[in-house]
Amino acid sequence: MDAPSQNALPEEKQVSSFYHKSASLGVWIVAAQFVAGLFLRPLLQQLPKEGIIWVSYTYGVLNAALFLACTVCGIVALVGIFQHGRHRLLWKGLVCLLPALGFIAAVLLARK
Repeated sequence: MDAPSQNALPEEKQVSSFYHKSASLGVWIVAAQFVAGLFLRPLLQQLPKEGIIWVSYTYGVLNAALFLACTVCGIVALVGIFQHGRHRLLWKGLVCLLPALGFIAAVLLARK
């Protein structure tokens, strides 16, 4: 009798195209922004008035740059769906665009 193989399911093909790497980078950027927001905001509130200005400006500029990079990564990932299919690109691309969609929604709601 043949023993059942350990790999009953077919192995998933690892795809490492530019689009997949961009999508993964975008998800890591979203995670980094979330973690930085959780830990840095309470620290900013405890700083003295003299030190808070340059730290808050630096945090704001860095956050804006990461926001734009994440949006670009999400768009690149969604463009890659045409060549590589939806597998692991659609959800990562949408996660990358969530901060941008939230920002647009906040601006539109604030205008009313």
